[in-house]
Amino acid sequence: ESFSLVDVAEYLNIHPNYLSKVFKQQEGIPFTDYVCDCKMKEAKRMLQETNLKIYNIARKLHYYDTGYFIRIFKKYYGVSPNQFRQHMDDL
Repeated sequence: ESFSLVDVAEYLNIHPNYLSKVFKQQEGIPFTDYVCDCKMKEAKRMLQETNLKIYNIARKLHYYDTGYFIRIFKKYYGVSPNQFRQHMDDL
């Protein structure tokens, strides 16, 4: 399930700005960066462990623009998801 900083703040019954500040103090990175990191780790795992198509992995991670997902993945890992999958043994 996808969630946002506001969703988490509402669940915890605190102000989103306060959650953002405390989260960054504790984790050292903004909440949105943390969520993106988690999504990219999951994308990498799915590429390694499944035969799902790239657009299916993107959708499972709540990226509905596959091109955007590919750009973010490449920013994190230096290769596209297809390149990663093709050369997993080399990386």
